[in-house]
Amino acid sequence: VQDCLSKINISSRHLLNLINEVLDMSKIESGKIDLTCETVSFPELLQDVMDMCRPLIAEKHQEFMISAAQVKHEKVVSDRGRLQIFMNLLSNAIKYTPEGGTISLRIREMASVVEGRGQYEFVITDNGIGISEEFKAHIFEPFSRAEDSRISKIQGTGLGMAITDNIVRMMNGTIEVKSTPGKGSQFVVAVTFDLCEESECDGRLEGLPVLVVDDDRIVCESASALLNELGMRGYWVLTGQEAVCCIVKAHETGDDFFAVILDWKMPGMDGLETVRVIREKLGPDVPII
Repeated sequence: VQDCLSKINISSRHLLNLINEVLDMSKIESGKIDLTCETVSFPELLQDVMDMCRPLIAEKHQEFMISAAQVKHEKVVSDRGRLQIFMNLLSNAIKYTPEGGTISLRIREMASVVEGRGQYEFVITDNGIGISEEFKAHIFEPFSRAEDSRISKIQGTGLGMAITDNIVRMMNGTIEVKSTPGKGSQFVVAVTFDLCEESECDGRLEGLPVLVVDDDRIVCESASALLNELGMRGYWVLTGQEAVCCIVKAHETGDDFFAVILDWKMPGMDGLETVRVIREKLGPDVPII
């Protein structure tokens, strides 16, 4: 029964998506599509994206990674519903990436020359089947699909990319595609948003040391940079073994870490084993996230 309900759920979501694509394309062609201004929180948006992508990714046993680099402003003014463009891009990446493949979404806030405006870059990367040079020129045209026997059984209307391109243009943004057949694709969306006023930190975290442990160097550098911006002292290592050595050394010098932010899945000593060793050496006092 659970399996049947799951298939009904997935099929109904797919049908709803097809209907919405046709309706959106109709609105775009008639000039009746509008953007609604509302406060959008990137953490909440990313959680929604993860919730929607997780069943599709689990079905194909793929790996999905999200990273944020130097995002100083997490709340912007935009049309939350129209930020479906990221789901369009990610669902394509999932569809055209074989089982066991890797898909990533990276968000980066870049320096803005306009006060009160934030410049953001969203990069969706996969190691799927890629796009031919011939089709790349037509990828944003309505109802266009590549002539490729590998995708003949993959469902789709050929409208998702056309809708995405139109919405990005309405936001005064740009979308760029890079791809190598057989190796994967990368879509880069650059958009400028109005920023929401965000409250300043109250100073209680000032100077506190935090250790980030992750085998992904980009995640470590990004998280440490954000901690430093909050006034904390961000440090990072790439393995569980290094983490244990670093935490013990800090304890011996009387400068214990205020907290440890620890990845669960790491090669060698994974997160659970690292926690066990830390607890053995230092007891339960060090907060571990």
